[in-house]
Amino acid sequence: WLLSRGRPERDADGRVVRYVGIVMDISERNRSELELEQHRYHLQQLVDDRTAALAEANRALAARADEISDLYNNAPCGYHSLAPDGTILAVNDTELDLLGYARDEFVGHSIGEFMTPQSLDRFRRNFSDFAKTGHLRDLEMDFVKKDGSILPTLVGGDMVRDAQGKFLRTRSILIDNSERKAREEQLRVMQDEL
Repeated sequence: WLLSRGRPERDADGRVVRYVGIVMDISERNRSELELEQHRYHLQQLVDDRTAALAEANRALAARADEISDLYNNAPCGYHSLAPDGTILAVNDTELDLLGYARDEFVGHSIGEFMTPQSLDRFRRNFSDFAKTGHLRDLEMDFVKKDGSILPTLVGGDMVRDAQGKFLRTRSILIDNSERKAREEQLRVMQDEL
């Protein structure tokens, strides 16, 4: 590869008498530019490949998040999370359906607002044990549904702590216990009759 530059020299009458110029070998420069262009192309291919892989990973992650959300919201039992003061932080659709409330009527409120007075008292008595152990299993609680009826439940939960051991929130389940309670009542009535 050569690069030539020149200009004509003219006499007093304007006729070209000679050309003055230079010729340079630019082979190395062209090879360098070609290599640089190949590197740019290769880097662009890498960026495109990584972008496509990231887009696919994001699609898979979004699909997995939808699957987990569906699993959480349509689980066969209620799930909720409470702040240390008993404020409801999150709740799944199953629990809202069981109790009849809309999400905005439930989240942000104290869980005690939805319990019968006896259950609220039981909740408060058991909370100190929960704070010590970080676990609660099969506590019978009665919740007041939106229509005013009572829903007997079994509640269990685990405490979520930060790295320093500070209580952040609960992960709790709420299971409809009305069938078991109805069977127990039938048994009690039958035993009384016997």
